[in-house]
Amino acid sequence: MPATPEALVADAPPQAQAPVTLLAPPQAQARGAAACDDAALLLSAILPAARLAHVGATAVPGAWSRGDVALCAVLPREAWREALAVLADAGFARRTDADYDDQPCTLAAPPAEPPLSVLLVDEDGAAPLEAWRDALAADPALLARWNDLRRDAATRGREAYRAAK
Repeated sequence: MPATPEALVADAPPQAQAPVTLLAPPQAQARGAAACDDAALLLSAILPAARLAHVGATAVPGAWSRGDVALCAVLPREAWREALAVLADAGFARRTDADYDDQPCTLAAPPAEPPLSVLLVDEDGAAPLEAWRDALAADPALLARWNDLRRDAATRGREAYRAAK
């Protein structure tokens, strides 16, 4: 049986239990938009065949966010191995263990403010992320519940925040 979010938090190291700082919506989206534009310039140059999609809280008007940016680089699976090599050459580091021939991969950009994650996915992998982003943007009540959940979990630390998301 999987661990409950409470059990994950109880077993987490002290730094994982420190509160997570969230940015209010106008600041989060402004920061995210600027970083997304910069990242899109780089990624479109090194992965010209990729469709880029800004996903995550900084892509949703009115969403509270840690301020980090998540971008999908959407490519067919047969292009992933080459894309991973190109991203590694540009200083991106794997954040997930995956068999890159058949699983999506998350990569962290070289250290920057705000932090940037690139999710290497195919169209099927991008679809639920884009649908969630669009649903939050279209439904104020859903967005309000999501913001409440994130703000509450943020007070309980990184592990609780991750579990709640």
